[in-house]
Amino acid sequence: SDTDTELAMAVFEGLGAFEDGTMSSSDAMTRGEFARLLAYALGKGDEAGSYSRRTMYTDVPAGSDNASYINLVSSEGVLTGNGDGTFSPDDGITCAAAVTAAIHMLGYTSAEVGTVWPDDYIDLANEIGLSDGLTLSSNSTMTMGQAARLLFNAMRGDTASGVSYASQMSDRSVSNAILLSNSATSDLGYNSVKVYANGSSTYYSQSVSLPGELVGTSGTLLLNSSGSVCGFVPDAASVVQVKVKSVTGSGLTTDGGSTYPISSSASVVYRAER
Repeated sequence: SDTDTELAMAVFEGLGAFEDGTMSSSDAMTRGEFARLLAYALGKGDEAGSYSRRTMYTDVPAGSDNASYINLVSSEGVLTGNGDGTFSPDDGITCAAAVTAAIHMLGYTSAEVGTVWPDDYIDLANEIGLSDGLTLSSNSTMTMGQAARLLFNAMRGDTASGVSYASQMSDRSVSNAILLSNSATSDLGYNSVKVYANGSSTYYSQSVSLPGELVGTSGTLLLNSSGSVCGFVPDAASVVQVKVKSVTGSGLTTDGGSTYPISSSASVVYRAER
């Protein structure tokens, strides 16, 4: 029922994090499962296979569930173990641990955040928008939906150095793109992505199928080294569905009486065509 959480889950589906089809936003999330989401939020989910044969923690043997993702995010220094050689992959991911990982993902160092953990991390999360739509309580276990929402908030924000995080998640990216279709017909095939950006519409092949929940949103299109779509991160722009009652040269009025001014320079897309 939470459309923002649904959108966050759709973003991870579009990144390929839920290829096995098992996902429920209300499920409690383990540390191992969070490592999987985090790997895709880093833009490195497809690199996890190269970490599958490592044993970095005594309780995460090579080949075990989520071992490759745990090893990847630990190697990146974003989410680490308990300090005693263990990771506790089946324990619930606490809000404090998840927030800390998200802040490290954005490039903040412990020196920049503060010396009091987890309070300084929670405070920074509130300050930079990571907690939007969430109530952060340090020791509570996060659900999959909450964790997806937290990382989605991070992905649509800026890094510690002020750069758009989403723009650096893949080999190439297209900013300020409107996703017109995830199933367009083009010279590339019958399952092409169509986006409007920089004054024109462009078709792309998909390495992972983008879910329908992302169609109609604006944001950053992620492309792999072959130029195929490997994800889409919507920005904070609002999507409003209305029933139009009347239209003038300067705007429209809805059936409910609300008015929306429309600039003469606004782009209008009708049935996936500008």
